[in-house]
Amino acid sequence: LTGEVPAGASVLARAVIAADQIINQRRYQLEEACLVSIARQQPVAIDLRRLIATMHAAGELERMGDHAEGIAHIVLKLDAAAQLPLSNFARMAEAVRRMLRSSLYAFAYDDRQQADRIPVLDDKIDEYYQQNMRNLLTYMLEDHAVVAEATYLLWVSHNLERIGDRCVNLSERTLRR
Repeated sequence: LTGEVPAGASVLARAVIAADQIINQRRYQLEEACLVSIARQQPVAIDLRRLIATMHAAGELERMGDHAEGIAHIVLKLDAAAQLPLSNFARMAEAVRRMLRSSLYAFAYDDRQQADRIPVLDDKIDEYYQQNMRNLLTYMLEDHAVVAEATYLLWVSHNLERIGDRCVNLSERTLRR
């Protein structure tokens, strides 16, 4: 991935942008269903906590979708052949995907041990973010021609880091149910 935006990235970016509207709608549908369940069934404490946690999770997932949409918009702005190396971004994105899968698994199956591991995974995401910041700032200082591209990539890194933070929030909700 050094110096190249992956083939088909613009197609995937447009799909992510389109999917964000669906994610937003599903969030509100899920929240409405939870509220209807609370009103009609008057759940006991454990079930009420699960419903509220589910509403919280829907909000976190919707915000992750917003961050992914932001990345997609940036992909559409970047040239097909990037000047800057992207390999660290690929590793960061893969780490975020693993973290998201783990946090969703922990939430869905109430796996507290898995939820406990999520903040450790976030530490790795934070390391990638700091590496990207240092690398991109260095590139900008050395070559002013890459400032626009590096700025976009800073936003990509920031959005990935925020998705990691949202995964931590989801795991904390798992631990508090």
